Amino acid sequence: MENEHDEQSEPLDVVYDVIAPENIAFKYCVAGPFVRSVAYLIDCIGMVLYLFAVAFALTFLEEYAPAFVTYFIDGDVLLFTFIINLVLVFWFWTILFEAFWRGRTPGKFFLGLRTISISGRPITFTQSFVRNTLRYADLMIGPLAIVFMAANDRMARLGDLAAGSVVVQEPRRKRKLRADILKNDKAAHFIAEQIPEDFTVSQSVCDALALYMARRLQFHPALRNRLAEPLATPLRITLGFSDKIEPDLCLRAIYLHTVGTDRRVT
Repeated sequence: MENEHDEQSEPLDVVYDVIAPENIAFKYCVAGPFVRSVAYLIDCIGMVLYLFAVAFALTFLEEYAPAFVTYFIDGDVLLFTFIINLVLVFWFWTILFEAFWRGRTPGKFFLGLRTISISGRPITFTQSFVRNTLRYADLMIGPLAIVFMAANDRMARLGDLAAGSVVVQEPRRKRKLRADILKNDKAAHFIAEQIPEDFTVSQSVCDALALYMARRLQFHPALRNRLAEPLATPLRITLGFSDKIEPDLCLRAIYLHTVGTDRRVT
């Protein structure tokens, strides 16, 4: 009965479990329709401000640099330039921001939201294109879109279901990697030097590494390998390391490689 009470007390309608490819389970707080609407409103304001700046720049050219416009740029070209910017902003503002800013737009950034893949990875350009193109399908069905979102466990609209994405609230506190935690670990440094420079880890793996390294000294050495094995095994296979390398040592080496530069966290 006690277990049943614990399960019922968990807010299942706002918490979504993600199993990362590295077999790590994460719980994300799903963003509801209201906060997502506010984020999109902020993005719309950003779009308007950008278009206003473009219009001001083009008007300035036509008004105060008529000689330049006459001899080098035709007036129709200025109008065409504004129309092109209008189309690009209307279609690609959200797509480009999400694809190249790890699932965030200015609106999502200000409200602490992020779009991720259901696997826990940052969404790709294709996923962002699909989910944002289908946004207009949600607008066409109107209020029914909110009913549709409430009917699934990740508050997903049509675009999210088609793209395999979910909008989550980012944790207030992010785990930071300490560069000095393994300063004198010669074995880990030796293995870390064998890791390719372009090897990167996802943010989920980075968080798992930080959590493990912060607590590993609390456990017996034999227990450390057992705890490290679920995460270390797929990473070791990806790197092509020998299975003779202990899981704990493998994670220590990857940790050292990761703290070398922020670019290694994707």
